[in-house]
Amino acid sequence: MSLNCNEINLILDELHLDGFSIQNVIQPTYSTLLLSLYKDESLSIFFSLAPNECRFHKTTHRFAKPKKPLRFMELLNSRIIGYKIISAEQINYDRIVKFTLTRNDEILFLYFRLWSGASNIILTDNNNIIIDSFYRRPKKNEVTGGAFYIADKKADVSQLNKKFPVREFTKEHNTTLPFNKAIEDEYETREPKLSKENILQQIEFFYTKKIEKLKFDLNKMKKKLSALANANSFKHSGDLLFSNLHLLKKGMDSIEIDDFENNRKVKITLDPLKNPSDNASYYYQKYKKMTSGTQTLNDDIHSIELKIESLNKKFEEIKSKEDIRDLKKALKRIQITEQKSSSKNKTGKEFSGLKFNVDGWQIFVGRTASENDDILRHYVQGSDLWLHTRDYPGGYVFIKAQNKKTIPLPILLAAGNLAVFYSKARRAGEADLYYTHVKHLRRAKGAKKGTVLPQNEKNLFIKLDENILKKNEECRQI
Repeated sequence: MSLNCNEINLILDELHLDGFSIQNVIQPTYSTLLLSLYKDESLSIFFSLAPNECRFHKTTHRFAKPKKPLRFMELLNSRIIGYKIISAEQINYDRIVKFTLTRNDEILFLYFRLWSGASNIILTDNNNIIIDSFYRRPKKNEVTGGAFYIADKKADVSQLNKKFPVREFTKEHNTTLPFNKAIEDEYETREPKLSKENILQQIEFFYTKKIEKLKFDLNKMKKKLSALANANSFKHSGDLLFSNLHLLKKGMDSIEIDDFENNRKVKITLDPLKNPSDNASYYYQKYKKMTSGTQTLNDDIHSIELKIESLNKKFEEIKSKEDIRDLKKALKRIQITEQKSSSKNKTGKEFSGLKFNVDGWQIFVGRTASENDDILRHYVQGSDLWLHTRDYPGGYVFIKAQNKKTIPLPILLAAGNLAVFYSKARRAGEADLYYTHVKHLRRAKGAKKGTVLPQNEKNLFIKLDENILKKNEECRQI
C-alpha cells in the first residue's frame, strides 16, 4: 500500500527540507530515485514510483549508480544540481508533493505524484511548462513542452484525517523510531524477500569466486618462485666460465668444465655468436634478474595469502549473522563494491602496485617500470608527492595529497622507508631520496617506460627503521 496524504505530511514535517541544496541525483532502478541534499548535514531522500509502493522518505542506505546512465537522472543532474529547496509541500492533500527550487533568481518546480496508477516525477519551469518527466505520457500531455495541470480543489481536512489515518508502523518496529525510519523498515519487510539460505548462497558464491581466483594466482606465483629457486646455479655457471675464459672461443655452442666444488664435470650451454666474456656475463645477468624477481614474488605471495585470510574471515563473520536484514545489507555492499570496481578504473585493470593506508594517508608503491608508469598515468595527480632513491634504482612511492593538509613528518618518513625498502638500497639499509610534487615530473623522451625527470626536488636521508617498516606492513591494504 502506498503512502496516504496524512503520512506524506508527517514525513515532510520530519524532514524540514527548506534550505537544503541538491548535491546529486541517482536513479537506482526504473521506478526509484534518490536525491542527495545538504544543509548543515547530508540528507538522502528516496522516492519510489512502484505500484502499491509509492512513497518517499529519508534513507541511510547506499545506492549505486546504474551501469548505463538513465535519461531522467542525467537531466536532473544537468538542471537542478546546486539548486536550493525553498519549500516542500503537499498540494491540496492530493498526494502530490511540490519542491520549489531556486538558483540565480531562476525558479523551477519538481513535482512528485505518488498515485499508484499514475505515479510520476515532473520537472517544470515557473510557468508549469514541463521540462521533462520520469515517465513520458503523451496521452496525459506529460512530455517536454506540455503544461502540468493541477486541479484547484479544497480538501476536507477533517474528513481526510478520519478516512486516512497515519498507520502505526512503529508498533511493529520500535516506538522510538521517527516515522521516516519506520516507513523505510516497513517497506523493506514488504519487499519480495530472498530466503536467508538464498542470500547466503549469493554471498558464498561471491567470496568463493574471489578466493578461487586468488588461489589460482597464488599457485602460479609459487610455481614461478620454485623456478627461480635455482638462481644460484646461473651464478655458479658464470663463476665457472670466468674461471676458464682461456678455454672459451667464439663460435662454441657448449663447453665441459671441471667443477672442483662439486667434484664433477659440468656442461654449460654457450651462444656461438657471443665472445667468451659476454657468455659468462649472460649467466650473471640471468642470476641478478632472477634474484631481484624473487623478492617481488615473495611480497606478492604474502599479499595474496593475507587477502585470502581476510576474505575467509569476512565470510565467516557474515555467516554468523542471524538477522536477515544484516545479510541483505552485506549482499548489497558486495553488489555496490562489484559495480564500482567494474567502472572505477577505465583501463579495466586492477591496481598493480602496493597500497598502504598509514594514519589515514594513502601511499602507493610501484615496484617495476610498468607499475610506476601505470600509477603515474592513472592514480596520481599533480598535488600528490613523489619519492625515489637518488643513487639506487628502485620503485616510485607516492603520497596522495589531502585537501588543505600538509603531509606530516611521520607520513613522509613512512613513505621514505618504503622507497628505500623497495629499491637496491635495501641491503645498504640507508639512502638519500629526493621528493617533489607529481606536477614537477617530466617524462624523459626516448627513455625507458616510467622514466621521469624531477624538478624543484628536495632531499631526504632515510635510514631503514624496523618499527616504521613493521607499521607499514600492518597498514598494507589487500
